[in-house]
Amino acid sequence: MYLQRRQGGVYYFRMAIPTRLTAAYGRKEIVFSLGTKDKADARLKSLEYVQKYMIEFQTGKIDDTIVEKLKNPTIKKYISFHDVYEKYLNERKPSQTSIHSFTTSVERFEKIVGNKDIRLYSKKDIIHYKDVLLQYPVNISEKDKLLPIEEIIQKHKNSRKISIKTINNSYITLIKAIFSYAITNDYIKDNPADNVKIVSHEQPEPKRLPFSLNQIQYMLTTDLFTKLQDEKFIEYRFLILLGLFTGARLEELGRLHMADVGEEDHMPFIFIRPHGEDSHRLKTPSARRRVPLHPALMGDWGFGEFIATGRAERRKFVFPIINTSRQIRGSISSQFSKWFARWLTKIGLDDRRLCYHSLRHTFKAWGRSNGVELSILDVLQGHSVKSVAFDYGRDEYGSPYSVKTLYDAVCKIDELNRLKPPVVHR
Repeated sequence: MYLQRRQGGVYYFRMAIPTRLTAAYGRKEIVFSLGTKDKADARLKSLEYVQKYMIEFQTGKIDDTIVEKLKNPTIKKYISFHDVYEKYLNERKPSQTSIHSFTTSVERFEKIVGNKDIRLYSKKDIIHYKDVLLQYPVNISEKDKLLPIEEIIQKHKNSRKISIKTINNSYITLIKAIFSYAITNDYIKDNPADNVKIVSHEQPEPKRLPFSLNQIQYMLTTDLFTKLQDEKFIEYRFLILLGLFTGARLEELGRLHMADVGEEDHMPFIFIRPHGEDSHRLKTPSARRRVPLHPALMGDWGFGEFIATGRAERRKFVFPIINTSRQIRGSISSQFSKWFARWLTKIGLDDRRLCYHSLRHTFKAWGRSNGVELSILDVLQGHSVKSVAFDYGRDEYGSPYSVKTLYDAVCKIDELNRLKPPVVHR
C-alpha cells in the first residue's frame, strides 16, 4: 500500500524500506505528501515514486562513511532523531509552551534535513537547516506546510522571514538541546549543532520597549481605572497594576493562589512558585521567589481590599476568572495578553513594541534609574544571577536577600511613589 489519505484529505506516499537498508536511509519508511486530494492524481504520482525507490532498493549501495558511523558497538538498534526527541520529552517533561516550540522546530528540521538515524547527522545538516530557515516565512498556512521545501520558499519569497534572533535562540537552540540529550545518553559523541548560528552585524531594533511615566499615567486615567467594572475587568485592572508594581511575568501573576499572598513583619509579598496540581511550572529555577508589594498598591490602589474580598469568598486563585478561561498551549494568560494589546491600540498606544511584557521592562528601567542594585532587580524579577558567591546564604525560599531589603528597594522607586489613583466615577 503506497497511498495514505490523512486528515484534511491530502494523500501521502508511503513505502517501507528493506531492513538491510534502513541505516543507509536513516529511517524505516519513506513518507511524504503528494500534494493532492484527488485519488486518481495521487495514484499516478505514486507510480513514479514506486519505480524510483524499487530501483534504488535493488541497486543502491550503503556509503562506506555511513557504515563506519554505524559501527558504534554501544548501539545495536536503529534510533532516529525523532525517537530521541520523544525520549527527551518523556524524561524532561517540558511545559506545554516549550513543547509547542520544540514541535515546530522538530517538524521543520525533519522536513528540511530528514528524520535520520541520530548518528548520521553532520554539521552540514545543521548549516543547511539554518540556511533554509533564513528563507522561511514567518506565517504559513497549514496547507502550505504540506508543500515541498523548495515550493514553500518560492511561493513565499516576498513574505516576511523568520528573524535571525528567533532562528538562533529558538530553532537552532532547541535542536541543539536534543543532540545534547543524545550525547548524555551515549547515542552520539559530538553535537553537530555546536557553534552553528547566524552572525549578524546589524544592530537589532528593540523588540520590546518600556512604558514612559507619561504613558503609564495616561493608562491609569482611562475608563478601565476610572469607571466601575465587572469582575472580569477588575481582574484585568489588577493584573496591569501588579505587573507594573512587581515587574513579574504575566503567567506568574495570573497563576497566583490566594495562599501565595503573604506578609512578613507587616511587609506584604507574593510568593511566586510552581503549582503541580495546576500543571504550573516556572520558567527557570530563579523564578521561584517572594516579591514585596508596594504599600501604595495595597492601600491607595486597592489590591489589599481585593485580596481581603478573595479570602472572605474562599477563592483558590487571586484571579479566578483568568484561571477558568480557555488555555492556549498550556497558558492561562493568552486571552488577556491579546486583549491587552487591543486595549493599548484602542487608547492610542499603538507602538507594536509595547505590550504587557513592557511593564516588566518598565519596572527594570525605573529600578535602574533610581539606583537599585542590578542584582536586587534580578532577584525581584526572577532573573538568574550568574555568580557562585550568590548561591551562598540563601534563605529557605531560595533568596539571597531578605524581604526587608527587597521591600526597601521597591519603595525606593520614585515613579511608583508618584503614581496616584484616579477618582472612580460611579
